[in-house]
Amino acid sequence: MAINLEDLKATLRDFVAEREWERFHEPKDLALAISIESGELSEHFLWKSVDEAGDYVKNEENAAKIVEEIADVMIYSLNFVNALERITGNPIDIADAILAKIEKNAKKYPAKLYKNKARLDKP
Repeated sequence: MAINLEDLKATLRDFVAEREWERFHEPKDLALAISIESGELSEHFLWKSVDEAGDYVKNEENAAKIVEEIADVMIYSLNFVNALERITGNPIDIADAILAKIEKNAKKYPAKLYKNKARLDKP
């Protein structure tokens, strides 16, 4: 099932509104929630070598738990966008923001300089 980001934002907006949670969805709290969920995602890899982590994600049950944590991070991120829209009154096209950031990173990290490199070696 393919769904776009605006539809996901609307679904989450409705979910939050039905529970009257808007007062809990302030930027500070949502930023903390994103961080906490990101930490829960990171826990799956704590103290594992690269090879151990690779083996870990190949396990179907582990992979399902990881995907659930990714969903939590994404849900709180989209809830954050919804909260910013509610507070500022300005719509945010997060897909455009992501594409703009990719374009900015493409200029900052040109492929011909960074291909197969995590960073440039500095003299």
